[in-house]
Amino acid sequence: MSLRTVSSRVLDLPLSLQDNEAAQIAETMLYTVWVERDSYRLRLPLRYLELDPGDIVEVTVGSALHKVRVLEVRLSVSGVAVDVTGVAADSAVFDPNATGAPSPPPVVITLGSVATLLHLLDLPALRNTDDSPGYYIAAAGVASGWRAASLYRSMDGGDSYQSIMALLVEAVVGSATTALADAPAERWDRSGSVTVSLLTSGASLASDTEINVLNGANAAVLGDEIIQWQTAVDNGDGTWTLSNLLRGRKGTEWATGSHVAGERFVVLDSNRIYRKLDDASDLNAPYLFKAVSDGGTLQGTAAASFTNTGRSLKPYSPVQIAGTRDGSNNLTVTWVRRDRLTAQMLWDVPLSEASESYEIGYYDSAGTTLLRTRTGLSSPTDTYTAAEQTADGITPGSTVQVKIYQISATVGRGYPGEATL
Repeated sequence: MSLRTVSSRVLDLPLSLQDNEAAQIAETMLYTVWVERDSYRLRLPLRYLELDPGDIVEVTVGSALHKVRVLEVRLSVSGVAVDVTGVAADSAVFDPNATGAPSPPPVVITLGSVATLLHLLDLPALRNTDDSPGYYIAAAGVASGWRAASLYRSMDGGDSYQSIMALLVEAVVGSATTALADAPAERWDRSGSVTVSLLTSGASLASDTEINVLNGANAAVLGDEIIQWQTAVDNGDGTWTLSNLLRGRKGTEWATGSHVAGERFVVLDSNRIYRKLDDASDLNAPYLFKAVSDGGTLQGTAAASFTNTGRSLKPYSPVQIAGTRDGSNNLTVTWVRRDRLTAQMLWDVPLSEASESYEIGYYDSAGTTLLRTRTGLSSPTDTYTAAEQTADGITPGSTVQVKIYQISATVGRGYPGEATL
């Protein structure tokens, strides 16, 4: 006699089972289907209304005893009897003894983990929407094959770490192989250039038109200075030379003379870097961070220390500082403020601070000795009287140096504007 399968049933169970357990469940299900091929319809007296689906009852038909598992119980149409439907039952099916074949060993696929180079960037606000305590994050693999990373922060010196962000997009990062020379930030730097080596696998840099650069294209942070480039030349060895530069962007003219070979280079592409909001209470606090690569471990990842000083909230330095003296050698100083955010109209410079406030410091001609500080100024002007100059030990009319700060209610002093008057 030959056997063949009339029907089959496949079940996917979200369970982890031993070999014999799985075989015995399958055996029980198979015999249950076979036993329950016989069905029953019974009409019983009202006292059987207490039956519930799932109950096992014994029914005598002639001289034969049948076990029935109740499926449904309902009152008859006449209301004087109980109609019961069920299927044959046999308790023996719940005592299986099948044995299962050993499962094949699981296939383990080991994916290599490419370490993550993490840049935590304490930068000026790159967009008006970034007018809040926070910092920027750029991540890239130290080699090709990088997939993603999870960023963790420790606020207790490394005793514990909390996951704060998934880093799914690779930034374009590298380092300078030459030192960019100092240059003014008020005009194009047509003579300076810098060569950078890109770490991000497959990345490239592109030239662009002057108008597009003026509208924000090709921005990067080099060291602490934000620059833009118009011309990018591929040197064919993984390095690129950038020239026709805009310098000191976003109020970073204070960093134009700070460049060294080997400093960081990160392209400020909003699609490739992240913004992490912070609480004002976290400003100036040194925390530890770990960027754990996909496939890596928290324990196996080195920690990096980072302090967010709130540069995104720091006012830019005042400009166009001028001084005039009257016949008595009273010195009146004036300046023009700038703003951290983009003006919506050319004639309307926004005020991003809670109120307009300045601080001015007067120094000797060498700029080494602070003579007098004035705080709480609400307009861009101050007068250093001849009497004050005499009291400070200098001859009225002598050259002085000044440092002027716009004040933020959150982070205090902004960057200084400096002049010799």
